[in-house]
Amino acid sequence: MVQALLITLMSVIPQPTEIKVSNEQFQFPRKAVPVVVSSPMLVETASYLAETLKADYELKTVVHSGGDLAVKGAFIELSLNKTLTDLGDEGYRLCINKNSIEIEAPKPAGVFYGIQTLRQMIQQKGGQWIVPGGQITDKPRFPWRGMHQDVSRHFFTVQELKDFIDALALYKFNIFHLHLTDDQGWRLEIKAYPLLTEKGAWRTENDHDRGCKENAKTDPTFIIPEKHYRTVDGQRVYGGFYTQEQMKDIIDYAAARHITVIPEIDVPGHFKAAIDQYPYLSCRGKGGWGSVFSDPLCPGNEKVFEFVDTIIGEVADLFPAGYIHLGGDEVEKGQWKKCPKCQTRIKDEGLKDEFELQSYFIKRVEKMINARGKKMIGWDEIHEGGLSHSATVMLWRSWEYRVAVEAAKEGNDVIMCPTSHCYFDYSYEGTHTKHVYGFEPVPEALNAEQAKRILGTQANLWSEWIPSPERRDYMAMPRMLALAEVAWSPKELRNWDSFSKRLEKQYPRLDKMGVHYRVPNLTGLVKGNVFLDTVNVAIE
Repeated sequence: MVQALLITLMSVIPQPTEIKVSNEQFQFPRKAVPVVVSSPMLVETASYLAETLKADYELKTVVHSGGDLAVKGAFIELSLNKTLTDLGDEGYRLCINKNSIEIEAPKPAGVFYGIQTLRQMIQQKGGQWIVPGGQITDKPRFPWRGMHQDVSRHFFTVQELKDFIDALALYKFNIFHLHLTDDQGWRLEIKAYPLLTEKGAWRTENDHDRGCKENAKTDPTFIIPEKHYRTVDGQRVYGGFYTQEQMKDIIDYAAARHITVIPEIDVPGHFKAAIDQYPYLSCRGKGGWGSVFSDPLCPGNEKVFEFVDTIIGEVADLFPAGYIHLGGDEVEKGQWKKCPKCQTRIKDEGLKDEFELQSYFIKRVEKMINARGKKMIGWDEIHEGGLSHSATVMLWRSWEYRVAVEAAKEGNDVIMCPTSHCYFDYSYEGTHTKHVYGFEPVPEALNAEQAKRILGTQANLWSEWIPSPERRDYMAMPRMLALAEVAWSPKELRNWDSFSKRLEKQYPRLDKMGVHYRVPNLTGLVKGNVFLDTVNVAIE
């Protein structure tokens, strides 16, 4: 009870694993506090801490290489302690007393996460900055704590991605999954195929654009920024893309916050933006649409594999991440059934049908990814027709939950992002914050050993109806904070009442960061009231 009360007082999200209370408190002095680091590896982390607090308080970094600590007065110490092996690669220990704040961890990532906890613990009382005393020992439940953003349907600038990364860092997310290519736009420069961005990054207005403009008449978050339009040959087009240098900047910015950027190049479906520029890639020599989705790449054409291999090569060189996401979802197979090259491929490879043809395609692309020292991730459709044990499945279809169970039992790693809880482009009415908080990533059908195959969870933000950073923030937060606690905190410590109280303390912090979050629902009201006299109702 005491621990829960302290967590509520500190307003920390996600909830730390273990807290010990003390009666002391650290008070920031009027002068600049030294931040002592025991290793050059932590200098950048100390600079990050100083940067996040500079608007209110000045910190100065001191590198301590050994011997007695020659610092007078209050100080903050960041150190690496390899003996704390039970904390893993991302855990930390935070000790606070009246004279010092000490954050130690086996790895730099842990020190960074300790800083996020410290940032949320700082309170202002009577013009003074104070931090409640005690000791926190903390580590994450899952190694994969992700947020996804689709920049294909609607484009976001480098700075707008960095702003989102800052919010991810505060709540201890470590994965930023970028959906870079789709039918509506190709967003990453590929030097071998310049038309992908010269033309494939731009489109005339589509139905979703027009729908957003209609919604913008009553909700300004639906306004499509004018900066993403340009005129080409007298035609007004929408779009944008990232040069490889810009993407390196995003990757480095995220890495400094211990966030890995995972690139997604969607194949063999959702490829129309590329096929329109290089039409030989499709079965019928041009881009088009099937009954539901766009025509995919042609697995019977060897030039397709050369094209994809070249792209994978540039992506692998650009992104340090150990994974490349190749999509693999919603593949329209109608053209494959009619394509002589595809049917020849099925016959020559001894495949049963077009589902196994898709599996053949996925496995060939996976070998390209593996050859570059990376692992492949795909949406759960990659499980259809057979899957190699080295592939990681990203479960999105709630109605196909069995795929996660089957893949884990078969020895594949699985990341959970089902539509039921993790699609943050869905409305709050159906996927509200409390519903997200109740999500359990590990399926009950798995035993303890099989459950280790569940790497973690992430939320997805598909941007058909998210044309602006304001709309993105509104759809993501506060649900993102609920998922942060699901991904980090021990299952047995999760408590909605505690979380909701701590969440209230986060809104001023988000205001200060310029985050356009969704204002929480009013409480204490009922759907219907009967007034028998004059009544004044005041709502703040």
